[in-house]
Amino acid sequence: MKKIMSFLLLFAVTFSSCDTTYYVVKVNSYGDENFSDQKSYILIPSDSTISVNSFEFQEYADYIKRALRSKGYFFVDDPNIANVVVFVNYGISDPITYQKIVSAPVWGQTGVSSTTTTGNVNVNPYSNSISYTQKTQNNPSYGVTGYRSYSKTNTEYVRFLHLTAFDFDYFKEHDESKTIWQTEVTSQGSTGDLRQVFPVLVGASAEYFGRNSGKKVEIRLYENDQRIQAIKGTN
Repeated sequence: MKKIMSFLLLFAVTFSSCDTTYYVVKVNSYGDENFSDQKSYILIPSDSTISVNSFEFQEYADYIKRALRSKGYFFVDDPNIANVVVFVNYGISDPITYQKIVSAPVWGQTGVSSTTTTGNVNVNPYSNSISYTQKTQNNPSYGVTGYRSYSKTNTEYVRFLHLTAFDFDYFKEHDESKTIWQTEVTSQGSTGDLRQVFPVLVGASAEYFGRNSGKKVEIRLYENDQRIQAIKGTN
């Protein structure tokens, strides 16, 4: 029993040390990769209810700016000197609840790992008799004896980020919009805190800003991934 408890303790410690949030992010990007004009840009929320002066937008904008900087873009405050305008939209859905059938292993005795036999010789000096007793002990082995299915209620959210970049110089000259690139990012999971997930959305999709992905790309990463840490500015 002591060996079993030691194993279970080691198992728990090992997996608790790896307990890092895991994300699946889907990216769909369209872009004119031949755009080579000077990449100075302004960043504007496409949702009129989002204020550029809000703490939320400023925090999210910093993540996007770090990503765009890695692609050769540089942020400017003055629209008159910007070559590109990048519109940003983001949000999170209402909770989505569904039932899921899962299987859990059942732990129990699987057999006998070893057998130990001990014997004792008993001498009776009064009757001059000798007796012998023997005891056999089976040492059980433990493991997974089967699986148990049960219904589990899951609640998830869809988190999204949309970026659309326009040629601002072209607009100033022709009074007509010309899209340079567009990136759509979504992720569905149990975390309903957009603030926590936002750097994940940016970190997973940053390499596709200004590029054509050719298809919807699925990216899997943990919260401690270097791409996310770079967007947070912590590495």
